[in-house]
Amino acid sequence: MQSRHLAATAGLVLAVTWNPIPTFPQQRRGEQVLSERFDIGPGGVLRVNVPDGDIEIETHGDSWVDIEVWVWGRDLEWAREVFERMAFEVRSQGNTVSVTARSARRRGSEYRRHGGVGLTVAIRIPRRFDADITTEDGDILLADLDGDVTLNSSDGDLMVGRIRGLAAHFETSDGDITVAELEMETTVVRTSDGDIDLRTVAGSVRASTSDGDIRITLRQPADVDLRTSDGDITIYAPPTLQANVSFDAEDLDIARSFTIVGRVSRRRVTGDMNGGGPRLDASTSDGSISLRVSTR
Repeated sequence: MQSRHLAATAGLVLAVTWNPIPTFPQQRRGEQVLSERFDIGPGGVLRVNVPDGDIEIETHGDSWVDIEVWVWGRDLEWAREVFERMAFEVRSQGNTVSVTARSARRRGSEYRRHGGVGLTVAIRIPRRFDADITTEDGDILLADLDGDVTLNSSDGDLMVGRIRGLAAHFETSDGDITVAELEMETTVVRTSDGDIDLRTVAGSVRASTSDGDIRITLRQPADVDLRTSDGDITIYAPPTLQANVSFDAEDLDIARSFTIVGRVSRRRVTGDMNGGGPRLDASTSDGSISLRVSTR
């Protein structure tokens, strides 16, 4: 095997703009149609399965769980009827709180007559809690949390604060995924059509998108696998990071602070960085891979 040091390769360098992490609204839009409170205490589990609506989860240092549902639209009476059709059920059993609903099954003529309806499920839980959240059509916003997390949306963005726990799974079919900080043993991140922004990561990560960019900041060595079919991958890491590297892209750009020993070509690099360590794999079918020095 030919071995040499790779200081840098000529390639396409693009400016990277991180997706913003939105804040929670100070005032809710529309009309409140449901309100429940349970005293669960830290260490509980929140399960949400709502077919249509945004889900916003804040965290606090108290022991209770608050659940509210808000609706809005041009025709508020119609919005209330849609809420009734969804048959929301909120329960507490042991240390688990669940929120479920069904599809409202609206006809096209009803849309034309009454206009659209918006729905938000707003929940507050203790900071130390597990969360398993699913919506078919809506965004999910999750604040800082200490616990295991699963977020799924068929059509919506996932926006997440600082998460610490054992395992996290974030998936959406059509939307961006943005996470402020991850300190997990394992994390899986998937979107079919959208960007992935992982601001600060400690732990193993598998991230993939079919059509979008991936941006990630690595804080410590761990297995990392990044894949996109049509997009750029930008990796920020300390220059002392030890890894077994495999990059495959249309163009590569590696900062001079990093030294890789192994096989080097214009589109592919495999080798050891700083003596080797966990896997750092990245590939894009149509795009660039950039490895840059982190400033975090």
